[in-house]
Amino acid sequence: MCLPICVAPKKAKLAEAQATLDGAMASLNEARSKLQKVVDKLDALEVSLKGAVDEKASLAAKETECKVRLSNADKLIGGLGGEEARWKITVETLNASFTNLTADVLVSAGTISYLGPFTSEFRQDITSAWRDELTKIGLPNTEGADIIQTLVDPVKLQKWQILQLPSDNLSTQNGIMMSRARRWSLMIDPQGQANRYIRNQGKDKDTCANGMDVTKLSEKNFLRTLENAVRFGKWVLLENIGEVLDAALEPILLKQIFKQGGQDMIKLGDNTIPYNDEFNFFLTTKLPNPHYSPEVQVKVSLTNFTVTPTGLEEQLLGVTVELEMPDLAEKKSNLVVEQAALNKQMYDIESQILFLLANSTGNILDDTNLIETLAQAKITGNECSEQMAEAEKTAIEIDERSEEYRPVANRAALLFFCLADLANVDPMYQYALPWFTQQIGRAHV
Repeated sequence: MCLPICVAPKKAKLAEAQATLDGAMASLNEARSKLQKVVDKLDALEVSLKGAVDEKASLAAKETECKVRLSNADKLIGGLGGEEARWKITVETLNASFTNLTADVLVSAGTISYLGPFTSEFRQDITSAWRDELTKIGLPNTEGADIIQTLVDPVKLQKWQILQLPSDNLSTQNGIMMSRARRWSLMIDPQGQANRYIRNQGKDKDTCANGMDVTKLSEKNFLRTLENAVRFGKWVLLENIGEVLDAALEPILLKQIFKQGGQDMIKLGDNTIPYNDEFNFFLTTKLPNPHYSPEVQVKVSLTNFTVTPTGLEEQLLGVTVELEMPDLAEKKSNLVVEQAALNKQMYDIESQILFLLANSTGNILDDTNLIETLAQAKITGNECSEQMAEAEKTAIEIDERSEEYRPVANRAALLFFCLADLANVDPMYQYALPWFTQQIGRAHV
């Protein structure tokens, strides 16, 4: 009887505890459910936050990129803005030149091939006749175009004149022919102007890296000298050529180069020697009016360096100014060197800008290195432009003062040609231009 009485209260408490537990578990499950919803919402917020942070970083990067591009755009516009006007003019000029290119190059090619032995006036008459014929057949050409206008490189021309190439048109044309002709140059040079110019070129390491040998056909070892020059890429000046050329020169004159074992070779006499591409060959004659057979003329580029009255007047003007105003002459000489250097620097800067623009990949505004290089090039270019403007102004002042001595130079040139004509009376009366220039200096003293 005691067992039911003892168990019943306990069952009642168990049921009560179970009910309390079930209530607590229900509350717990409800709390867990709410917690899960909060956790899920927190996860969603974290994902949203991460997306917002990433978007913020992306926008910040874009903002920085836009600032850099804007800055680079300003630098690019500032760096190239000054080139716009000059490049527009250049484009217009090039478009016009392209239209006339075929005829202009044809005239220049004809000048190099056929007009080398003739005087400046005859060259001008022939090229004018050629242009008239081209116009008749409907081939457009540039008015007054000649070899100088079509082929001259101003930077190279100034370099040549520094090396004592006379500044008259005939000598300028001859310099272009020497540099452009496929055949080796044989120069009619009674006054020695071409000889002095080539010798100065041979001393200039930028022009002639391997040096130059001077020889004559009368020298016993001239062929050995020629062989060494061909082998080591030196220049050779062969002086005092007559009207007949030595047969041993024919392989050189005809450029009879052949391949042997993958190397360029040439045969001189009984010897086969390697041919160096740096080799250069010049021939000069002091004969005032030589007669070369067609067989000789087809092997060389015959060029007439005989001094002209206009060219001699310019040279003697320089001599007179040097004697009367040595400081001014030195200043002018230095100015020519400076202008040549500035022109070359400007050309190099422009070439660098165009190269960088042509080889830029992607968005040009992202290439900070390119923009900085362009900006620095622009600064250097502005400095060069200012220096060139000042140099041109100084050159005008120097020329104005030099012109005061023009009558003296004119009379001196006339006197030289009068002396030169005495050789028609008797061959004994032979006067060299260097001797005559020396006499002018003595007369001043």
